Amino acid sequence: MRARALRRCAVTCARARFGRTRSDRSSATFSRGDGRSRARAGSLGVEGVNARSFVRVGSSEGTSSAVEGAWEAIRRRASEAPDAPATLAGDGGSATYGTMMRAASTLADGLKNVVDRGTRVGLAATPGREYCASAYATWARGGVLVPIASSHSEEDAAYVMEQSGMKIALVPPNVDGEEDAETYQKYARAAKRFGLEVELRHVETMEKLLSSTTSTDFSDAENVGADDGALIIYTSGTTGRPKGALHTHRSLYAQCAGLIDAWRWDASDRIIHALPMHHIHGIVNAWMCAHISGATVEFQRTFTPRGVWARLRDESKPPVTVFMGVPTMYVMLMRALHGSMAPDARLASINAASKLRLTVSGSAACPVPVLEEWRKLTGRSLLERYGMTEIGMALSNPYDEKKHKPGYVGIPLPGVEVKLAPLVGDEVAAEAASDDEYAQGPGELLVKGANLFAQYYDNQRATAESFDEDGYFKTGDVAAMSSDGYWRILGRASVDILKVGGFKVSALEIEAKLLENPSIAEVAVLGIPDEAYGQRAAALVVPAIDTETGQPVNLTENDIMTWVRHNTPSKHHLRVVKFAEKVPRNAMGKINKKDLQKTHFIDCF
Repeated sequence: MRARALRRCAVTCARARFGRTRSDRSSATFSRGDGRSRARAGSLGVEGVNARSFVRVGSSEGTSSAVEGAWEAIRRRASEAPDAPATLAGDGGSATYGTMMRAASTLADGLKNVVDRGTRVGLAATPGREYCASAYATWARGGVLVPIASSHSEEDAAYVMEQSGMKIALVPPNVDGEEDAETYQKYARAAKRFGLEVELRHVETMEKLLSSTTSTDFSDAENVGADDGALIIYTSGTTGRPKGALHTHRSLYAQCAGLIDAWRWDASDRIIHALPMHHIHGIVNAWMCAHISGATVEFQRTFTPRGVWARLRDESKPPVTVFMGVPTMYVMLMRALHGSMAPDARLASINAASKLRLTVSGSAACPVPVLEEWRKLTGRSLLERYGMTEIGMALSNPYDEKKHKPGYVGIPLPGVEVKLAPLVGDEVAAEAASDDEYAQGPGELLVKGANLFAQYYDNQRATAESFDEDGYFKTGDVAAMSSDGYWRILGRASVDILKVGGFKVSALEIEAKLLENPSIAEVAVLGIPDEAYGQRAAALVVPAIDTETGQPVNLTENDIMTWVRHNTPSKHHLRVVKFAEKVPRNAMGKINKKDLQKTHFIDCF
């Protein structure tokens, strides 16, 4: 009966479209740019990767201690408090840590003839109890989890399947408990269309999994080591083809340990989780930190402002203490408050938000006006931080809200080292662009620590090029540090740093200034060629909605350019302004500016 917990269908074809075949990769070896870290693709065990001391949960900064892996930490927490609530789902179903391990044990038993150490296991990123149990079952068998975004097209899903060397893909059920036939069939079509050999299985509901066993025994599972591969997350692809960043159990635990320490997670916490489960923000920050701490995760499969506010106001349930989102989510939450919400519900919502102990904004820069409006409404400050798929979180504003600095992403997290490198090809002194605002920089931000990924899977060249000789990861982001030690991200070196008449100009700084204009709701700034200056700034603007008429504010290109000339230095002046109903963003609120060049500014190139 346990073997039937995963309903299966094999999808096979002969040819491969996205690179070498799986057999071609099975004996490959990879080395990171510092020459010290190597991995065997067949097992994805990583020799010597990130073997640096880091801060354990609750320890003081700089304290060295024994290292452990993420799966070990989660199992330990479950064994210590099996009756504590672990997850709640949108269908009202719940699971304790003990029942979560029982379900994972059932799933792991069903995978034992397919998954062993290093096997890449796809998982449809459908938030909920079955997602968590499937991930834990994968790790119990020594497999490497590869989340597949729900928003992926057939081609994108096939790319992830092929590039990762995926052997099997799991599809959790719909919120109503029925099999997710739509996602299953999409994966089946993708595999057939692109000639991939991937076994597909439906994951049964939590209730069916629990009816199959009362055991939480993983005694026959793989002996998973801290340096074994655990997770492949694909980059957002905003600056190129997505790459699969391989994290080990050690690096995931290091990321969680730093955040648990800095953000003061503990077992009493309860988080509303409305973030995608194929991204570092949703996987590590909001889910794994909670479960390693013994906290409760309440999944909302689809983010809706009404749903979040209703849960925060619900006094019949334990109070929510933590919320994490991208800037767009906070904008939508505030719009809901200003919309048709009844006065008593609005007051109760604001009161509930004021009691959250931690509200985090990330994955994209949060405009200062949004930070200020949230503080004005709720009396609380959003915590901004900085991270990437490859490194987890590296910088964070302090937990103490009085020490938050709007527009900055804070200081290095415990166990993380950062430094600046000169921008490649830069012929202008960094000081020329800083206007004496920064104590260091601008320059490319480099990061080092136990939190770093092991490699880009099956991409030895990209891995080697991404590290300097001292083992620091090259983020590709331009940053600067103020005199008080706080860091500011100025943008991606490839798309956000403009060279205007010999000056380096941050597109993000221009965007932040434009958003101070109350007539502008959203904006994206990018560089376009200019014969006289090399580059000039261009802006895609979304007008704000007039609260009296309910219609967009009447704005012209001249209105925007005049305002910019009166409020910014000449190097920030705009050459072109275009208008749109919205700025295109991906699931994490990020803007692909290379796509904007093609869709909105093709006539400028």
